[in-house]
Amino acid sequence: MTDETKKAGEDPKLVKSSHFFTLLPISFPCSLLVRRAMQRAERDSASLLTAQRSTRTKYVLVVGIGYVLFAAHWARDSLGALELPLESAPMNLTVREYNSLSAGYFGPNLPTPLIAGMMAQKIGPGPVYVLFLAFALAGNLCVATAAMASASAAYGWLFVGRLLMGISYEAADMVPIGLLSPHFKDNWSTVVGLLNGGNRLGSVSNFLIEPVLLARHGLRAALLLPSILGASTFFVGLCVRRLEARIQRSKTAAARADSSSSTGGSGSSCSCSEASGGDGGDGGD
Repeated sequence: MTDETKKAGEDPKLVKSSHFFTLLPISFPCSLLVRRAMQRAERDSASLLTAQRSTRTKYVLVVGIGYVLFAAHWARDSLGALELPLESAPMNLTVREYNSLSAGYFGPNLPTPLIAGMMAQKIGPGPVYVLFLAFALAGNLCVATAAMASASAAYGWLFVGRLLMGISYEAADMVPIGLLSPHFKDNWSTVVGLLNGGNRLGSVSNFLIEPVLLARHGLRAALLLPSILGASTFFVGLCVRRLEARIQRSKTAAARADSSSSTGGSGSSCSCSEASGGDGGDGGD
């Protein structure tokens, strides 16, 4: 027992008890602050891991869309490398028939950008992307059927196939802008350059490889390869759609976590300050 306590005639147990009750209003909110800080650190580490995974997923998304553009442009230009063989035996297309294949392909490109843009604005770019790639699947299957059909039926299958492929062509080029641009705001120009390179790589590969394939394996093989590549774009498009939806879910979850942590932190700060203010008032009394 100290001299001051003796002079005051106070019981030491009562003094310690008063100190405990004085510190209690401060210690409780401060412990809440420590707990919330630990929870926030755990969320931040989880958010960092989620962000790293999201970054990898975004670049896989670019690769997928780049492949779609590569294959679509190969399939688009395939008949350009095969004009003379198509106008010769066994198909024997006339010049007018061959030109109609190009007209049927590029004709739908007049209304498609507007229609695809309006649909993407209303229901989102992901579903529209897959929808138009379904036309590419159907069109390339028709071209593959033409490669296997008789000479008399080949032109009809070719025309229908090229028409369906043309419906999807511009949509496959423009709809990915809405898919990718929200995820690459800082380096969008680089992404555009990569995608444009995919376009050109498909065209160049077609004109380099198709003549070799024609010389070694014939017209049927030269028509089947671009058809297989073009048809595969639908299935890659499905994967792109799922990846993009996963990125959106990750962003939404991260935003909710940040919002809850900031709300919880501000609430704890208010509790602590209120408790401190209350103690100061008691001390003044």
